[in-house]
Amino acid sequence: MIMKRRPLKPLMLEDIPKLHTKVLLRYYNEQRQSNAYYIWEHGLWEGHEEITAIEADYQHRKAIYKALKAELATREHVPNKKEAKKIRQEKAKAKKERNKR
Repeated sequence: MIMKRRPLKPLMLEDIPKLHTKVLLRYYNEQRQSNAYYIWEHGLWEGHEEITAIEADYQHRKAIYKALKAELATREHVPNKKEAKKIRQEKAKAKKERNKR
């Protein structure tokens, strides 16, 4: 059975500081992937002279991406799966040694 994540709600700039770090990381990764596709799909590259609604939407996406990146830079590091496993093992070992005393 494949578990699919629920789609993310649209993100407003003023909501960014209120969100949990893991939620911010999910928004950040989704933004990073979707922005690259957005540029390719709509032909927004250097030399594109028209300013359209599509480009304005892209600029908004870019602003959210930069705000996410800045907010994540101020947050504490979130351990990946391997790091989390090591932390749990060290805590269990320390707890076991405390109980022996």
